[in-house]
Amino acid sequence: MADDSATTIRTAFGRREATDRTDELHAIVDGKLTAFIREMEEANWSAEDVALAIGDVLRRNWLDRADALQQARNAVQDDFISDGNEG
Repeated sequence: MADDSATTIRTAFGRREATDRTDELHAIVDGKLTAFIREMEEANWSAEDVALAIGDVLRRNWLDRADALQQARNAVQDDFISDGNEG
C-alpha cells in the first residue's frame, strides 16, 4: 500500500516520491559527508574547498552519467518492448 503522506520532490533527474527510505538514505549520505569533511578539515583543508571538490567529483563522475541515462530512458516510448535486437 502506498504511503499517502509521501510528497513529490524534484530532483536533478525528475520527480520522485519522498519516502522514509529516501529520508534514511539522505541521512546516511549526510552523516558520511559530514564525517569526511571533518576528517579533511583535520588535515588542514577548508570545508569550502572540500565541499567544492565533492561537487566537482560528483558532477564529473556520477551526475553527468546519471543524467545521460535518465535522458535516454525518457527518450524511449512508454510502451516500448525490447526484442533484444536494438542497435
